[in-house]
Amino acid sequence: FIWKVAGTTCLSLPETHEIVRLLRTLIQFVSPQAMILTETNIPNRENLAYFGNSNEAHAIYNFSLPPLLGHALSMMVWVNIVWSILNLLPMQPLDGSTALLSGLRLKLPTRRAVEIGRWVSLVTAGVVGVASLVAGLNILFLISALSFYQTWTGARII
Repeated sequence: FIWKVAGTTCLSLPETHEIVRLLRTLIQFVSPQAMILTETNIPNRENLAYFGNSNEAHAIYNFSLPPLLGHALSMMVWVNIVWSILNLLPMQPLDGSTALLSGLRLKLPTRRAVEIGRWVSLVTAGVVGVASLVAGLNILFLISALSFYQTWTGARII
């Protein structure tokens, strides 16, 4: 805040814009190639007001944007890591159950391999479901419940 007025939010006051215009005039007089970069944390429409009529800031920087982008990128990385690990669990229809079934079929008859794969999927889905319920991970609970349901109904068909 460059300028404060009691009873206001002190955001984007006319006096603030006047100071930015004054600074631009002084800086251009001393060094015409210099640029003014304003740093704000206000909504975009108000932020753009600092351009003025090409007589205020040359560029505007909203300081909350880079940390938000960084947080979004780090969350995407963690979601991919967690999903990759979760996908390895032997629960139908995840890839871990397909890999388990393929491995069991190498050593056992197909019917026996499918039966063992279904039981492993049921137990895994049950354990993950209970653990996620205790930990308060509702989405993981939903995934394991759907896996359990799919495996259970599939086991009853054969």
